[in-house]
Amino acid sequence: MAAAVVAVLLVVVQGDDKPSGVAPAALAPPGATSTPSPTPTVAPTPSLPTPAPTSTATPSPTAAPAPGPTATPTPSPTATPASPTPPPRPPSTLTYDTYDTTGAVSEAGSYAFLRDTKDLSSTADTHGALSVVTGIIVNVADHAGTSRATFYDGIKVGDVVEWVPTADEKCWQRYRVTAILEDPAGSSSRRLFALDHLPEPVIECDGRLVGEGGTLATEFRWNPPAARPGRDGIPVMLRDQPVAGGATYRASTFTTLVIDVPSGMMLVRSTGNLLADGHWLLGLEDVESGSWLSLDLLTGEELGREVIESSQDPRRDVGALFDQIAASARTVPATSTPAPPPTPTATPTPAPASLTTLAYDRYDATGAVTTAGSYAFLTTGDDGTMTAVTTYEALRNGTTTSLRIHTSDAKGVSRSGVLDSVEAGDILEWREAGQCWVRYRVTAAPQPAAGAATREYGVEWVTYAYTGCSGALDATATASVQLNPPAFTSAGLAAPVRHGPYLLHPIGWDGPLQPQVATAPLGGAQGSSSADRAVSDDLAVVMAHPFWREPDFPDGWTLHSAAVGYEGIDGYFAIYLDARGGFGADVQVARLPRLPDYVSAPDGLSIYEARTIDGHPAVVRYSLTGDLTHETSVYIFHEATGIEYLVVGVSPRAGGSPDIVIAAARSLYRAAGE
Repeated sequence: MAAAVVAVLLVVVQGDDKPSGVAPAALAPPGATSTPSPTPTVAPTPSLPTPAPTSTATPSPTAAPAPGPTATPTPSPTATPASPTPPPRPPSTLTYDTYDTTGAVSEAGSYAFLRDTKDLSSTADTHGALSVVTGIIVNVADHAGTSRATFYDGIKVGDVVEWVPTADEKCWQRYRVTAILEDPAGSSSRRLFALDHLPEPVIECDGRLVGEGGTLATEFRWNPPAARPGRDGIPVMLRDQPVAGGATYRASTFTTLVIDVPSGMMLVRSTGNLLADGHWLLGLEDVESGSWLSLDLLTGEELGREVIESSQDPRRDVGALFDQIAASARTVPATSTPAPPPTPTATPTPAPASLTTLAYDRYDATGAVTTAGSYAFLTTGDDGTMTAVTTYEALRNGTTTSLRIHTSDAKGVSRSGVLDSVEAGDILEWREAGQCWVRYRVTAAPQPAAGAATREYGVEWVTYAYTGCSGALDATATASVQLNPPAFTSAGLAAPVRHGPYLLHPIGWDGPLQPQVATAPLGGAQGSSSADRAVSDDLAVVMAHPFWREPDFPDGWTLHSAAVGYEGIDGYFAIYLDARGGFGADVQVARLPRLPDYVSAPDGLSIYEARTIDGHPAVVRYSLTGDLTHETSVYIFHEATGIEYLVVGVSPRAGGSPDIVIAAARSLYRAAGE
């Protein structure tokens, strides 16, 4: 019995969540006659294309992948596309009516998506598999028997095709051609193309593509416009595909939110439907500068922004352009009546620089900070005296205890309004380059003396890039300081990032990692004895463990099983069933045995987000698409005790809501008064 219970508890750390050496397993709920998987079956997650840089400025936290060949409208005189692309080819629509699950595709009007272009029998047969296919094979004759061989012979790498089942248009998908391949059988009646899925997942479609007989009326729309036409005449923005300014767009396929994009911009929706802090997040990036704006996808409420000065035209005020977008955000239910043509928005008159990001260009190693544009990080000596730190390492290893900053930025503009709004608990991000930055929590914000030209804050590091800069600080490098930036995410993560006890790193990272150091139990009641770590699935024994807590879950959820001491871990595992009797969530409360704790960033349809919850470093993993069958997990580390509170939502309800798992994790340490 002990082995069985321990086996099911291993689901706590399956997948990419934590590389702890614990393998996944399954256990049937009480009364079940078979052993179901503790997590619903979902399609494998595809790898997103590697993002291309959009400017030489500091990249935004969610950099946009390079646009495809259909995604580059004529740029404004001041806009610079992310990368050179050929002009779009005219769109063409072809109709097919047979999905051949054998891969033979020998009849007119037949085609098949392939998981492996070297194996024509590896056809995708479900909607879920459409996001991970690697190719398509089509008969050159369409459903009417008309040969399209000449058209297909003109397809080029980079062309985009939109697949639309005509009976259910909400299930469309888009792909980019990555290679024109030879038919393995040498057939002249078929064409084979390698594809890359363009991430605009349609979560409303599930199940098999076709029923008996393989009939599936389909349109292939080659090289469609970057914004998909809406039935009411308002074009719909798609992920990772830049749209031109001077027009009105619906922000996403599944929203009533509409925005006006000012002329003089190329804008990319680079994130998508992200659930964060109760908001559905819409991320928008200005292609020219890399600046970004985030809005609530449902209401249009502004959630945050980062403005980076344009390297092409410093007079271009992106902050003012973002103001126009935010002011234009409104909800417009989709109708069958086309909307009137939008009135073009004039290019705004340059205005004072946005206060979102403050620019400084002198690091004062004396600590005096007497000139505009200067600042210094300070350390407090044993005798209470404060001196400026002089190395990048000192910015992130706990040496830095204060920030002293001049009220005027590098251009001599007073930033006292922003600086005076800083208070204890705020987050300040210092950034010198893409992989050279540190985020600090403000521990104190004392009232400045009347007329003081500097402001000083007590700070402690929260998050930092691990590999970006080292050695002596560059006294003349330009740096930015931002107040309360949005949560850092693993989207586009190119190098390791340290967040509290966690080291997030890209999958397949082969560069340096911070060495792990074994931790020791703290003195007092929180340090369990070796006897407490004996393996047991006796609930009385588990509940006697000093870490045991009762989490707050929705009404009707019940404890299924628990175990303590597995693999010598100082803590316990528990599994809870939801109100329907299915697997609801896994809970682990344990002391981290090593620091930092390596966390491999996910790819495809999920993301890690580094947060601070109740003042504690936390990592939240959730679905990029709001998929209710996707696992959601939260790790919260309590520094004072060295205990990590981990909750993994595995039911459709908990798996689609970070709020449920976050509330459960918070209830665990709050129950102990921590």
